[in-house]
Amino acid sequence: MLFDATRTVGMYHELVEPNPQELALAEAYADFAAQKLGGIPRPEVRFVREAFVREAALSRDKNLFYTPARAVGFVRDYTAYVRAGLTPTRLARVIVHECEHVRQTRLACRTLKVSYSLECDERSARLVEWEIFGDLPSRATYDEVIDYVKREQSKLLRAKCAPLIRRASERHLALLKSGGLKIPNIEYR
Repeated sequence: MLFDATRTVGMYHELVEPNPQELALAEAYADFAAQKLGGIPRPEVRFVREAFVREAALSRDKNLFYTPARAVGFVRDYTAYVRAGLTPTRLARVIVHECEHVRQTRLACRTLKVSYSLECDERSARLVEWEIFGDLPSRATYDEVIDYVKREQSKLLRAKCAPLIRRASERHLALLKSGGLKIPNIEYR
């Protein structure tokens, strides 16, 4: 959960419909984060806004969620909830942060080893957030953020495919009658 440090009072959040541009960005970021974080399934991303409603009404409404502090993002049942209306850069960082929490939860369920330190889980999620989007300017536009994600996805794909390309090239060279050229340390780009 990514907390807003300006307030420490609990907050209720209500589901809202995002604008199409926000939704497209969120899905692109979630796809990228899922790939980057070891191939976790892409979490569903939903948007919320802060709601000031009495507790009695909340107990019956499934579209309202409570967090112990004011939050710009949180996870419930492998679904990432993100505050609507964030800048493209902030949205990218929050989604990656929440995807890391989804990864932590899945790992805990699979290994049955739970971290009992909320601070450690938050620190880990912030480090992942900065590792992935640390170079992204805070005032980046929609197009700049999408270009950044595409570049990073290309790097990820190249790194993933390099061993496959190397093996295929080596097999092809071995089939040549001349035995092929033996060039050590070929770098594939």
